[in-house]
Amino acid sequence: MNQRQSITSAFEKQTSLQEKEYRTRLNASIDCVRFLLRQGLAFRGHNEKEDSDNKGNFLELLQWLADRCDVVDRVVLKNAPKIAQMKCGEIQKDIVQACSYVILNVIMGDLGNEFFAILVDESRDVSCKEQMALVLRFVNRKGEVEERFVGLRNVNNTLALSLKATIYDMLAKWNLSPSRIRGQGYDGASNMSGAFNGLKTLIMNETKSAHFVHCFAHQLQLALVFVAKNHTTVNDFFDVTIYASICDVLEDLGEFDSDRDRRAEAIRILKWLKLFDFVFCLHFMVDILGVTDHLNTILQRKGQDIANAMNQVSSSKKAIQEIRDVGWDPLLEKVTLFCAKNKVKVVDLEDKYFNGYSRCKGSHVNNLHHYQVDVFKEVIDMQLQELNNRFNEVNTNLLLCIACCA
Repeated sequence: MNQRQSITSAFEKQTSLQEKEYRTRLNASIDCVRFLLRQGLAFRGHNEKEDSDNKGNFLELLQWLADRCDVVDRVVLKNAPKIAQMKCGEIQKDIVQACSYVILNVIMGDLGNEFFAILVDESRDVSCKEQMALVLRFVNRKGEVEERFVGLRNVNNTLALSLKATIYDMLAKWNLSPSRIRGQGYDGASNMSGAFNGLKTLIMNETKSAHFVHCFAHQLQLALVFVAKNHTTVNDFFDVTIYASICDVLEDLGEFDSDRDRRAEAIRILKWLKLFDFVFCLHFMVDILGVTDHLNTILQRKGQDIANAMNQVSSSKKAIQEIRDVGWDPLLEKVTLFCAKNKVKVVDLEDKYFNGYSRCKGSHVNNLHHYQVDVFKEVIDMQLQELNNRFNEVNTNLLLCIACCA
């Protein structure tokens, strides 16, 4: 009888010790996962074998923790049972899912039963699978505006109906009613915000108060892309954006490359880069992009308010208009100096413009008219018109009214 009691006691002690070691091992893995998640670092390594010099962030961090804590070292990695090492990829994913669930519970607690806006974007990952990200924007209990990422889903296609079904499914998971949506924000792609069958229209058909706001930064990008694609001279410029370094490389290739075809191609491109057309567009677009780059930075600031953003849009329009009104002479002077420095032939502005195809056909305008009117003023007018279309007065007034009510 005493012997049986002794065996039972020893067994219970052993079980208790194993449970304690298991908890220590699990907590060590959780601590490593939390650190990597907080820093946004990758978990797995390319080679996680024992003889690897770098097994990846998770295993290296776990080893670092073991090296500095004897309690952990006694129960992890090589000192852990083979069937319960708590380090494989599946265990890491399970811990990540648990952390995600806890974080989302806190987010939903802040949101409560209040209204919210949805921010959605989709793109392909490296394996060419379509991924859709969902962010909620809401006012927390302290009266502060929050934007919280709540999930990433694979979607079979990017049709508006498919995206809508996925969004509603993600909202239903957290008991969020689509009827409480008070705003939608997308990048403006046709399937996302199309006027007739886009995602914004499908949602607004069911929730009238789910007003759509086009991403400001993306509107600016689309305005720039429109001008780049629809003006021939400027479109050609965007094929190359670096000058001095490219010219040096092309000169070397044209002279020393062992491949005859590559030598010929290098000489052809270098000849094009040495044209006045390219140098003029180079400096012209630097001036335009200097204004829009500043606006782009402002629009993407996390703490930017609507009223200030709209004021910045208006200021940028005025800056571009000022370039049109008084920027021609400074631009021409800058281009001329650059050409002299880099041995680029400056065209005579009084000569007839040659488009590079046939001199026999001639031209009805001189170089001054072409560069000042057909390029300089036309591009700026296109840019201003596109900005006015995308940041129109109706949307501007609506957003300013919303800002006043906030």
